[in-house]
Amino acid sequence: MKYILLFYVCFLVACTATPYQSGIGTGQGYFETRISENKYIVSFQGNSVTTYQQAYDYALLRATEIGLELGYELIVLQGAEKYSEQSTGSFAIPVYTPPADLINGSENWSTGQQTYTEIRPGYKITVVYLNEEPGGLFLSDTVFNIQDISKNLKPVSYTHLT
Repeated sequence: MKYILLFYVCFLVACTATPYQSGIGTGQGYFETRISENKYIVSFQGNSVTTYQQAYDYALLRATEIGLELGYELIVLQGAEKYSEQSTGSFAIPVYTPPADLINGSENWSTGQQTYTEIRPGYKITVVYLNEEPGGLFLSDTVFNIQDISKNLKPVSYTHLT
């Protein structure tokens, strides 16, 4: 029973999306690049269990935190782009070949290779921070109040079980 519980806990840990954290040093998490005084590109790179929606939410959450840190009231979403990073690898697996003579033969174990492809979703958004409503033609669904976003968007632990 103890081993079944240990397996279950390890399984849950392995099936967890990338946590909300800086990606510096790990390659998975949020990143930001300052373009000008009030313009940033913010991205979130997940692991193979992260969804595009989770990556977008975390990029927007990080953009909101930056706006709060800089003292701005509004955030204008100028662009959003989903992307993915892909890697391929392999690992060794045991291969069993039964003996030709089932009574007198000996078992034969060898090592084979299993290849895999991992796709890691990410989202990149471009934002501009303002303290008053922008003039000109802006779509109302691209201008957000930073305080409203920070109240409604919090990091959560996404767990994917299939």
